[in-house]
Amino acid sequence: MLGGWHTAPQRQYVLFMIGETEIEVSDGDKSIVRAENVLLVEDTTGQGAWESTPEPRAGALGFRSNPMSAEGTVCPCGSGRNVDTCCGPILAGTPALTAEALMRSRYTAFVWGDIKYIDRTNATENWDAAERSATSSNFNSVEWIHLEVLQIARGGLRDDTGMVEFAAHFRQNGAEMIHRERSNFRRDDGLWVYVDGDFPEDAGATQIAKVRRNATCPCGSDKKFKKCCGANL
Repeated sequence: MLGGWHTAPQRQYVLFMIGETEIEVSDGDKSIVRAENVLLVEDTTGQGAWESTPEPRAGALGFRSNPMSAEGTVCPCGSGRNVDTCCGPILAGTPALTAEALMRSRYTAFVWGDIKYIDRTNATENWDAAERSATSSNFNSVEWIHLEVLQIARGGLRDDTGMVEFAAHFRQNGAEMIHRERSNFRRDDGLWVYVDGDFPEDAGATQIAKVRRNATCPCGSDKKFKKCCGANL
């Protein structure tokens, strides 16, 4: 980090890794940022901001904004937060701090068509070239409607494993469907990754069809849903 008044080199996210620092902006507002805080820095002109660092000195990493995000845009993941303070920084490179954050960011990646992010947040045992190809080829045939997070177990800042149960609503070939899953996550080298999923049979009645993993994919590919549009969801 720099000391004194300075502007940002570009509009970007900053992840603080260690320590803490006090930041003052041109209107006089001051705030303390600490390890694991993420800031959207966009004062690229004018006076900029003043940074004074108490001991121990802070360490930070900067990441450029995701080009799909925009100021004032609500995040697709259903959190109700602005994308620039939710999934945007994670898809841009900031590590997800919880299993739920990773799950929501993966849903946003599906909405945005970011298959590279889906790939790199999979556990290594899920790196299947055939499934990646199927997922990629069917990205454009699915319209994601909204996400419901139903249950969370573990997956916090001090956990190494976690589970997030969700229902992802989508439209394909004119039909509205729901993919419901209990996704399992773990930390690999400190980073959350998707491992696998369980599929509850007691999801309850609904007028919208649920797609089972072993059912034929509704996209018309004649493949099983788990090997097609549901691959690595």
